[in-house]
Parts: sequence; C-alpha cells; structure tokens
Amino acid sequence: MRGWALRTLGGLLVLLGAWAGIVAYVGPLLGLHVPADPGTRQLSTGDLELNLAPGIAVILGGALLLVHRHRGVAAFGGLLALLGGAWLIVGPSVATLWPVMSAPTAGSSAVAGQDARLLLAYHYGSGTLVVALAAVALGGLVARTRRVLTEAVDGERVEDSGLAPVASRA
Repeated sequence: MRGWALRTLGGLLVLLGAWAGIVAYVGPLLGLHVPADPGTRQLSTGDLELNLAPGIAVILGGALLLVHRHRGVAAFGGLLALLGGAWLIVGPSVATLWPVMSAPTAGSSAVAGQDARLLLAYHYGSGTLVVALAAVALGGLVARTRRVLTEAVDGERVEDSGLAPVASRA
C-alpha cells in the first residue's frame, strides 16, 4: 500500500476517533441522548471509558499512520486504532457487567428507534468503521512488507522500505 493511502486512512481514523470521543458530549445537542429528557443528561465515567478513551486511542493510532516514517510505527498506529475500535464495539456489552457503569444499552430510552440510533452513533457504527479502516491499513502494511522482502531476496533495489537491502545470494 502506498504511503498516501496509509496517510488517507490515518486521516479518516483521526476524524472517526474525534467523533467517537466527543459524541457523548455533543450527542445531546444533536438529539442523541440516553434519557428521554435531554436536559437530565449528566456525563459520567462511563462516557470517559466507553467514548473518550477509545476515541483518544483511535486518534493517536490515526496520527501515527499520518506521520509514520517507519513501518513499525505505522503498524503500531494501526493496531492502536484497531483496539480502540474494538473497544467501541464491545465496550457497551462489557460495561453492563460493571454495576457502577452507566452505559447506554438497548432499552435505556423510551423509543426503540432512538436506541438503535444511539448505539450506532455512539458505539457500533463508529467502532465498526474504525476496525475496518484499521484492518485495511494493517493489511496494506503486511502486503507491502512481503513485497519489500521478496524484492530484497531477489536482489532488486529496495527504496523507502525501512529495511536494508539483502545481499544477493550467488
């Protein structure tokens, strides 16, 4: 995968991470709120653990993809974004096991359609997009690494690979 493609994926991950991190705080302004009355919405540690923390992880992972100079840094960024996206997806389900956590779950608002919109906007939709983009970035890194290693073994010139060329075997 080309460097510009990884940077594009990194930019998209930064935007998705920003959305995932702030949706709990701006969601009530957009009509996405847990209780039926938006005026009663209070931020909790659940918002921090289920939205802000994975959002920051995705932002950092996307930023590493944006500014990478070495494949290892880009791979770490992709993995960090992947883990943040995975937490966005499984976090609400795991949070129901903690009695002190006030996670948005199905049935927490008065209207079933509101539940679906809430969970898609807060967790499942953004988490799935983050996991998909991070997986594409990691897959592109693996394919690029394999191509570079094959070229190095064949004795071709290796440019911008982060690897020293391997001496050709006679």
